[in-house]
Amino acid sequence: MKEQKNLALVRQEVGVITDRMTVEKNTLRAVVSDREVEENRLAEARRQADAATVVVAAIDEGLEAVCSGALAFSEQEDKVKWGENAPQDVEERKRLGARLKPGLPLITKIAAMAARVVKKFLAMERERLREDLAFVSGLRAQLSEAQAETLSSIEDRNGFDKGTK
Repeated sequence: MKEQKNLALVRQEVGVITDRMTVEKNTLRAVVSDREVEENRLAEARRQADAATVVVAAIDEGLEAVCSGALAFSEQEDKVKWGENAPQDVEERKRLGARLKPGLPLITKIAAMAARVVKKFLAMERERLREDLAFVSGLRAQLSEAQAETLSSIEDRNGFDKGTK
């Protein structure tokens, strides 16, 4: 009987130990699962950071291309196109285009804003020139023939016809 009691106690202890092991295994599985989830989140965050780095580099290079005249905004087509200072080599254009592609939507918006600012500035400058020309043209009656010819050549060079005065 004593042996049966001992055997029952041992079985009870084995049951308690088995229960603890089960709890510990479940805890370990949960920790491993949580770690895997966090590692996946970290990997995704790293991918997003790498992608953002590529986009930022594309935007930076795109802004330089817009400022240098390698890219220009086309209002008619509502997109950026190669500008006056674009690379002449087709392969170089392809490489540049590939580098700029990730940031192209933002580059296009910035190029469009820059084009609008330049257009407004040029319109203001043309208006100022028209006003100056109108003033000078008012003095035409006081000019000699040679001076009048010089004034006319200035008007022609700057694209002012008689109707804009």
